[in-house]
Amino acid sequence: NVPPGFSTVVALDGWEHAFMRDYKAFERGKYVEAFLKNVNWEAVAKASPVIVMYMAVKHLSEIAVALLAGGRAPDDPVTILSNASMPQQQVATTTLAGAGDFIRENDPPTPALVVVGHAADWRAMLDWYRGGLRENRIG
Repeated sequence: NVPPGFSTVVALDGWEHAFMRDYKAFERGKYVEAFLKNVNWEAVAKASPVIVMYMAVKHLSEIAVALLAGGRAPDDPVTILSNASMPQQQVATTTLAGAGDFIRENDPPTPALVVVGHAADWRAMLDWYRGGLRENRIG
């Protein structure tokens, strides 16, 4: 379900029933790779000023290259929000052009949301989860 006012450009069904039809039970990685190769990344790159992806860290290097080839700006901000709302929450920022190197050098924890675009410009104002709130296990 997509909330009103939001649109889904691409969604990957990662449950077993989705990939077992065409792939063997333990070939989920091949299913994801095949999916990513068939996405129209140019259309995704131009569809919205902000792109939000869940569980995209593992393939972010390839996704960034595809989005750049599709016309996104190299200096487009990329925010990686790991373990959102948990005591171990981490937020990292880079650019679309630097995303691949950032992932290789830092190996951000998952689960994570990846946000491409200037929604990151609001981070300083919205960064409420720090200090004493992080120390409180129920936040």
